[in-house]
Amino acid sequence: VWTGKDCYVDPTAVLESGVILGDNCWIGPHVRLANSVLGEACRVGENSKVIGSIIWDNVNIGNDANLKEVTIGNDCRIGARVYIGVGAVVSDHCTIGEGATVKAEVKVWPYKIIEDGTTLSSSLIWGERWSKHVFDAYGVSGLGNIEIIPEFAAKLGAAYGASLRKGDFVLSSRDNHKTSRIIDRAIMTGLASVGINVYDLRVVPIPVARYAIRALKVAGGFHVRKSPYDPKLMDIKFFDAEGKEISQAKEKGIENLFFREDFPRVAMEESGEIMFPPRALEYYEEGFKRILDYERVRRANFRIVIDYAWGSAVGIFPQVLGEMRCEVVGLNAYPDGTRLTKTADEFDFSIKRLGEIVGTLKAHLGVMMDAGAQKIYIADDLGRVLDGDHALALMTLLMFKSKPGATVAVPICSSRVIEEMAQWYQGKVVRTKNTYASLLDEASHAKPDFVGEARGGYVFPEFQPAFDAMMATAKLLELLAGTGEPLSKLVDQIPPIHLVHRQVPCGWEKKGTIMRRLIETTRTENVQLLDGVKIWHGRSWVNVIPDSDKPIFHVYAEGNHPEESNQLALRYLQLIQEWQG
Repeated sequence: VWTGKDCYVDPTAVLESGVILGDNCWIGPHVRLANSVLGEACRVGENSKVIGSIIWDNVNIGNDANLKEVTIGNDCRIGARVYIGVGAVVSDHCTIGEGATVKAEVKVWPYKIIEDGTTLSSSLIWGERWSKHVFDAYGVSGLGNIEIIPEFAAKLGAAYGASLRKGDFVLSSRDNHKTSRIIDRAIMTGLASVGINVYDLRVVPIPVARYAIRALKVAGGFHVRKSPYDPKLMDIKFFDAEGKEISQAKEKGIENLFFREDFPRVAMEESGEIMFPPRALEYYEEGFKRILDYERVRRANFRIVIDYAWGSAVGIFPQVLGEMRCEVVGLNAYPDGTRLTKTADEFDFSIKRLGEIVGTLKAHLGVMMDAGAQKIYIADDLGRVLDGDHALALMTLLMFKSKPGATVAVPICSSRVIEEMAQWYQGKVVRTKNTYASLLDEASHAKPDFVGEARGGYVFPEFQPAFDAMMATAKLLELLAGTGEPLSKLVDQIPPIHLVHRQVPCGWEKKGTIMRRLIETTRTENVQLLDGVKIWHGRSWVNVIPDSDKPIFHVYAEGNHPEESNQLALRYLQLIQEWQG
């Protein structure tokens, strides 16, 4: 045993032969070191074991850790209760979270983060971190071909398949990006390896995949796409037998199988098959004909402008519009996998151009879809582009006009004018949390006539309980044809909307305190606690909602005029900032 300068070794620690300690090392109580070399300024916590290992400089090892025949680079942090297996190598500047396991022979490249409680069973080279969660709020997301790679996808497919019954059928779909095809096929390979059969729809929009899952009566499905928000990210969405996102319990089950690698491979003759289902698109188009009045739309002789955003809806929707005998000017009407993600500037340019083209051509309306054909953005016949709140109000107004007494569901932070218009037509308004899941749950279970939100997502549960840009556009045409009025006149009928949305940063650890202070402060007010805290001040209101994915609060406020709305929002923004200290 050899120790450098200024080392501390607790009297209860056991240092067996072949131990070398660099300067300024600290060895805690009941530590066992054997046949290992530790560089300068290393710290080993209570009850930890380091056997046959090389530990470089400035490494902090937590309590109850177990390292056997491993190499740890400079400036690493190894959390409490970490196990690192024989032959593993952790490079410089890495953090291994508490309770994590790094299996034998695994290599971790520099500057990586292994989150608490995670099991790492393969080398981490390209991604920045390894999480104990596979799923996030949007499904499975990660850097394309860096974090989401074929090996990961095949393993994920096997874990998903292991959560089903051997011999079940699932449906596969993707967007038109070339990396999506790679990942899609890798997932199918994993599924087939555990005895699951796959219907491969190839390139279709998400709403078509959802509808086909129910039409084909399969056990579930998945969709691979390039993220519409970040050009470096990919998303994988999983659906249940009704075409809805799988539950959190199902996600947790798949995660457990994934990290335990508990998916029994089947014999060669039991491997799943990959097939191409017949008539899947026909089922979707037939669903349109069941609930839409094509003849009403034909009589209106609409001239419309559609921006397909280079997405896969262009392979399906033109036929629907053709059968409705609409005169269509198509923009970006061909698939292009390199242009599926838009920056904020590109989005603003596209929607502004849509309005200009509608006005120039004197079209009846314009619609821009997102690349996944889930949401739409509307321009009226004067070329005015509707913001999210006015577009939602327009869709609800059309529904009430078409069906007096209709029930619509909207988020709690949507404008109060929805209720005002409902009173005109004896309609009913149901408020939900401001989340995608809450809206779709309402659409699935309560089955109102219409569900919508202010970000372009609209649901007609009679067709399917999901955002669907093609159905929303077709239904908009049908409802508009029923009024016999120009779209601009209907927009002008909407009461004034003075709704503002602000955001304020707030650390995760302070969110609970802020919510408690807010509830205590407003205890004597007229308050709703459906989502965050909504406080009414006469007809005006403010809704403070903590973001579930980011360290921020959302503040929505609606007054009787813009100045009042801004003052309301500012008041609560300042309170949140003060309470953070």
